[in-house]
Amino acid sequence: MDLAFKPVDNAILTEYFTNIFRHGYIQVKGITLPKRFLDFHDVIKNFTVYDDDLWICSFPKSGTTWTQEMIWMIANDLNFEEGKKCMGDRFPFLDYEFLFDYTRVRDKIEAFDPPVYFEHSVNFIQNLRRPRLIKTHLPWFLLPEQIQSGEKRPKIIHIARNPRDVCLSYFHHCKLFEGYTSHLDHFTQLFLTGNVSYAPYWTNVLSYWEKKSELNFLFLKFEELKSDLAGAIRRVATFLCKQLTDNEVSRLAAHLSFENMKTNKGTNYASLIDLHRRHNLVCEEGTFIRTGETGSYKLRYPQELSTQFDEWVKSGDVDHKMGY
Repeated sequence: MDLAFKPVDNAILTEYFTNIFRHGYIQVKGITLPKRFLDFHDVIKNFTVYDDDLWICSFPKSGTTWTQEMIWMIANDLNFEEGKKCMGDRFPFLDYEFLFDYTRVRDKIEAFDPPVYFEHSVNFIQNLRRPRLIKTHLPWFLLPEQIQSGEKRPKIIHIARNPRDVCLSYFHHCKLFEGYTSHLDHFTQLFLTGNVSYAPYWTNVLSYWEKKSELNFLFLKFEELKSDLAGAIRRVATFLCKQLTDNEVSRLAAHLSFENMKTNKGTNYASLIDLHRRHNLVCEEGTFIRTGETGSYKLRYPQELSTQFDEWVKSGDVDHKMGY
């Protein structure tokens, strides 16, 4: 796949999804990303990877934070006290720095002071003490070259979710966090045409599905976690070469309940939401962890849109690999 940077010229994006920290969009190898990714493409391509890294890679709003918390707890022997720290600090998000360009914000707001693991996420991760836990929403073919070439083989976990639920959850997330100001219909059209960050969905997710047989790779589904969380915990523990007793599995499953995740300051990003609201970067009310349900799209999508989604799923998952 040849590398190509192409500007995204979309009226809905321009009117409703650009702001003081998001100045426009480009396509990189067919993937829509904020324009600021141009400043980080080479940095991420040449990013130093270690075999003892652990990466979680996913399309946004696929259950990433839920899975991160599971991974972190298993990797750190269920250290609930240390786990009170913000997820961004202990399991940082590589992409944050190009998703949110705070340069103009700082020029206008002297008191604006986000944590370093957000504002300078790439350098923060590069200098983390090993073994490092790293999150990204980038597709396989935009990961660091050392991973793509096989020179380094860190453990990689991918979490996928029904794209119908993803779209609805992503809409609320973008309203709350990323400054999107229009309605669900507009957002859905952006999603289906591959014009939201990290889309097209199928291009991104299937780039990992194709790697699922690799020994250093584990592919999970959100729906599997919902139906058998204890089983998913055991799968992840085995993948991480960790032993958990039945009691520890039960304790972790309780910790990972929706109610606990939503109120846990280590996972609900309340401080970041407050930072954006306090400085009027966004005005939407809501919480980072919203419902955590499967099939909630059925209550929001009219029949015409549901039919359109079904046709889109069939055309994207042509071999029914994912079962959605």
